[in-house]
Amino acid sequence: MHTLPPRPVYSDEEEGTWRLLHDRQTDKLASAACRPVLDGLRLAGFEGQRIPSLRTLSANLQRLTGWQLTRVEGLVAERPFFELVASRRFPATDFIRKRKDLDYTPAPDLFHDQFGHVPLLTLPTFCRFFQRFGLAGQGADDDAVEALARIYWFTVEFGLIRQDGELKAFGAGLVSSIGELDHALSPSVTVHPFDLDAMAARPFVTTEIQADYFEVPSFEALEQAFDAWAVARGLLPPEAAKPYE
Repeated sequence: MHTLPPRPVYSDEEEGTWRLLHDRQTDKLASAACRPVLDGLRLAGFEGQRIPSLRTLSANLQRLTGWQLTRVEGLVAERPFFELVASRRFPATDFIRKRKDLDYTPAPDLFHDQFGHVPLLTLPTFCRFFQRFGLAGQGADDDAVEALARIYWFTVEFGLIRQDGELKAFGAGLVSSIGELDHALSPSVTVHPFDLDAMAARPFVTTEIQADYFEVPSFEALEQAFDAWAVARGLLPPEAAKPYE
């Protein structure tokens, strides 16, 4: 198992920031997030009263899906990110935003990386897609890397999914942000039908709230469509589209 550093010693204010973020987001997600996110928060071992330990979360993921966490200082460049995800390792920070940045932080903190991303790493179907996303990026040229970054943005970060006829959130940028979550599920946004080519062609801005989202019909559809998309572009060999092991 990948060795992680010990859990940092957090201040009382930092622990309080976690509790504020956790409690208000958990209340909102109960009606706004898809079931796999809600189940994943429980399965991964999140606690409302205490900032989680990367070691604990990683051990739980390893047991459930074979994934692990690796500690990073901040944003990871695209190509090293592909390498990590291809080997079933997700990069996560262990610092928390300042209280003054409760609603927005320019650099992803542990609430985004852990609370936002980890829940779906308990879901085998999502993990199959995500690992093959990393594999596809390993040999990609610059144009393909840009296309993959856009697909990532509109699925892993800001994806919506249809559940029992209703739109629910699954992207980490929505799961970890109360403002983005309310906005994404409001009538003021444009929700496009699921289309990986359309995602890959649509630019995005990281510093503004989103105006456009894409609806994924199911995680199985996302997995299958991505395999076909990547194989058609030579980013994955045909034999890569096989059951996750």
